[in-house]
Amino acid sequence: MHAFTPSDFEIIKVRAWEIDIPLRDEFVISRGSVTTAQSVFVRVELRGGAVGFGECAPFGAVTGEDRATSLRTLNDLRDIVIGQTAFRLRPISRQLGEAAPDHPAARCGLETAILDALCRAAGIPTWEYFGNVTRQDYETDITLPILGVDRCLARAREWYRQGFRTLKVKVGIDLDADLATIERIAAELADISFVIDANQGFSESDALSLIRSLERAKIDVRLLEQPLHKDDLEGMARLRREASFDLCADESVDSVRDVALIARTGAADVVNIKIMKSGVYEAFEMAVTALASGLGIMFGGMIETRLAMGCSLAMAAGLGGAHTLDLDTPLLMATDPLDGGYRYEGPRMHLWTAPGLGTIPRNVSESQ
Repeated sequence: MHAFTPSDFEIIKVRAWEIDIPLRDEFVISRGSVTTAQSVFVRVELRGGAVGFGECAPFGAVTGEDRATSLRTLNDLRDIVIGQTAFRLRPISRQLGEAAPDHPAARCGLETAILDALCRAAGIPTWEYFGNVTRQDYETDITLPILGVDRCLARAREWYRQGFRTLKVKVGIDLDADLATIERIAAELADISFVIDANQGFSESDALSLIRSLERAKIDVRLLEQPLHKDDLEGMARLRREASFDLCADESVDSVRDVALIARTGAADVVNIKIMKSGVYEAFEMAVTALASGLGIMFGGMIETRLAMGCSLAMAAGLGGAHTLDLDTPLLMATDPLDGGYRYEGPRMHLWTAPGLGTIPRNVSESQ
């Protein structure tokens, strides 16, 4: 067995490249739509030979980033990490945050690749790095974009046949159409629960009308996610007091400070943790802060492959799970550009045993 020395963990190379993955359906939310996942894969090499991979999946409707900007930012950040040891990932994360505070997706791709390389060198899966040493399976919901009543119902039937029992329904453009979609699905698939995600799409009065309609129809709502603009915490707090089900803050939280503010104002019951909107270590600290504050945590993502989703799953497993897992976007893609890592069996996500994230981008050599 190779005896590692501290110098083996020195970061010596960083490379990034674009990758396009078509989606099965147009991904439509209240803030925008996409038909192709436009990601950036990142490769980090350590002096001892270990290689790690990460993903940058910017989604302009949420973080304001695009792929070209993320690539330029990655090139700028490269000089910060070259020559540092992967053991210093936490302080490296803080350096990256100070250098590129408005580019969390770019930071996330680089952080994930360093973390993957570190865990591969150490010979442990990333979920063990985050604290979980018991291998078990987790379940995700599945997302229905805003596709119209009939197409959403058809997709819901398809996912139901595959075993999914929690549907995340995107809403926020047309309240009547939103209610019609949810009620049609609930009437046909009786044992379904819902995550209703407005992506800031409602006024407070429309959100309250939605809540009352869902309650009257006795819809099984697991979460109502970000019904109001991200800055309207007072409105969120009022809705939370009115609703019989949990409210979740997503766009309102992208830092530890935001989580503390949500807890202090009572604006939500749950916060949605996404490494792509916060960076890896900030997301982990957000989750720990939320749990310590009595908030539930949801792990979600942008439109990401199993590379980034695997890091979020590892974090969720390390923390012992979450209120809700929304780690489904690889299932919305027409192809999978990765080998290894976790795998789906319907809604179940089976953890991996290989070191790091266990994933390698297809057709990319580790020596490349």
